[in-house]
Amino acid sequence: MTSGLRGFTLVELLTVLLIIGSLAGIMLLVMGSGTERARLAVCQKDTRTVGSAARIYLWENPGSQPELQDLVDSGLIERIPNCIGEGSCTWSSERLELLCETPSSPEPEPLTPLGSTFEEISGAMAQRVLDYYLDNGTALSTWQDGRYAAIGLEKTFWDNPVEGIMYVPQGLFVKIRPAVPGIAFQVTTVGGETKTLTSGLNWNIWYNVVTDTWYFHNSNDPAMIFDPGTLLVIRD
Repeated sequence: MTSGLRGFTLVELLTVLLIIGSLAGIMLLVMGSGTERARLAVCQKDTRTVGSAARIYLWENPGSQPELQDLVDSGLIERIPNCIGEGSCTWSSERLELLCETPSSPEPEPLTPLGSTFEEISGAMAQRVLDYYLDNGTALSTWQDGRYAAIGLEKTFWDNPVEGIMYVPQGLFVKIRPAVPGIAFQVTTVGGETKTLTSGLNWNIWYNVVTDTWYFHNSNDPAMIFDPGTLLVIRD
């Protein structure tokens, strides 16, 4: 006596997986945020859908190597997938796999000719000041227009703060200060004293490119030397 129950066939199971894959892709598309995530969701959905459809086709047509159009003609998929954006898709009938490639995102443009971060900008400007000193045997001029041009920079660009911070080459130094409210520098001097520099003070931290020394406010006072590792850029 039989129970009257039967198991699922392989085709039925693969069909269920095909439906689940499609629904999962749709959920990723709905829940995702941003263009790149949406593209990824569509590619993942198409890859699973086509892969499941190809296995169903192969089960029904043993020994075949289905192309994408075969899957469309058999009603297993509605259309041949199209890659979104500038990506490319390749179908392997031997591996029964849809291979999608998306181009890598371009590197963002730097904020300045010297870089984008505090470390990049201050370090690159200091190197230019040092190179000038080594090449000419004298300190950089303190004359506004001349000192920028001498190290290959445009004064008009550096007359404006970069993300609220001013960077100025001067003599053997690079002087740096917070230029807008809401930005402050905090350092710890060699004597262990914590100092805070805000835009309202109109002071600078100074970096001597020859001695590789950082100063808080007064570049002539040894007590104002600080380790750059203690420097914090605070943004409210």
